[in-house]
Amino acid sequence: MQMGLKEAAAFFIVLGMMAGSYFVGFKPMQAQREQLLADIESKKHALENLRASLTVVANMQRKLDEISKSIRFFDSRLPRDKEIKPIIEGIWQIAEKHKLTADRVRMQRVEIGPNYLEQPIDLELTGDFKGFYQFISELERLSRITRLGRIDIQQNSKDPTLMQIKLTMNIYYTPEAQGVADVR
Repeated sequence: MQMGLKEAAAFFIVLGMMAGSYFVGFKPMQAQREQLLADIESKKHALENLRASLTVVANMQRKLDEISKSIRFFDSRLPRDKEIKPIIEGIWQIAEKHKLTADRVRMQRVEIGPNYLEQPIDLELTGDFKGFYQFISELERLSRITRLGRIDIQQNSKDPTLMQIKLTMNIYYTPEAQGVADVR
């Protein structure tokens, strides 16, 4: 088969159209496809970050629930204003039960904490070591939050079998109007 001028011209026109369609059609479409694939990868990465963030948020929510539960627990252990007197009376009953005599009791100024009040009480007791040990042991088992801040023990000058005990006890409580959980 011999190719004439017409056939050669038609061949080069078709060849030119194919080359033109590559530069006009296929190449821009390939660039657009690559851009779309890059966008898909970017969005996949963003979705993975979102999933990781949601996991962190879920863990934080669980931790907040645990903290709230702890706050409610400690709030339940903090008496209200009107419950302080029975607690102090209970401490005196414990002291009498273990044959300790109260020489002096002095309520100090109430200290205000962020979500609680603290009532320091200075106590001077006289009694033997066994009674004092049992008194302290029973104080530790109280259901309310208390703290012994200072303990000074000396031998009684009149009776060497007895001890002179000076201690500062702190009782923590919340104001009657609100509990710790309500302050937030």
